[in-house]
Amino acid sequence: MEAEAYYRELVNDNPELYQGWFRLGNIYARSGQLDAAITMYERCLELDPDQARAWYNLALVRTRQSLRTLADAEQRFADQPADQRRLGALRQRLVDALTADRAEER
Repeated sequence: MEAEAYYRELVNDNPELYQGWFRLGNIYARSGQLDAAITMYERCLELDPDQARAWYNLALVRTRQSLRTLADAEQRFADQPADQRRLGALRQRLVDALTADRAEER
């Protein structure tokens, strides 16, 4: 990715530039590299803990990780209906919360 290379170079040359770390977090979040996105958002927040968008994106990416974990667990416990239902219910609550949050933003 051209943008990723640009921001990588930018933060290598200017490691105190929180905006570069934030943008890298966005690039990684969009490409599904959630662990890398979290690392970038956390670095951004180490530099400037008052960045509300970085806190929001960090929480959103961690929620996406939770949804992936729950989906994997549901598959693993396919032969145990009670556990699968409990995991599915939690996953659905997270999805509902995200949906409600997006509706409030509009």
